[in-house]
Amino acid sequence: MRVTTTDLQNAFGKYLALTEQKDIIVVKNGKSVVKLVRYTEPDFFIVHEEAKSYHSTRRISYEEYMVLVESSDQRYELIAGEVYLLASPS
Repeated sequence: MRVTTTDLQNAFGKYLALTEQKDIIVVKNGKSVVKLVRYTEPDFFIVHEEAKSYHSTRRISYEEYMVLVESSDQRYELIAGEVYLLASPS
């Protein structure tokens, strides 16, 4: 939407409300001088991260699980042939 500077001065609140739906271009002496756009608060403190899915390619036997457990300091759990790394206790 294009408006003149005079219209903007006379109805500033109206045009601010209109920026919710569309951008406002202010015209002075036939030239575009400024553009009013809707402002949204930046979300600097929000982490945008995509979770990747993990699928094991094969199941292991109990014997293979025991070899893994005995050769590592980490804690694991075997559920239906899939190995899960357990979080360390705090």
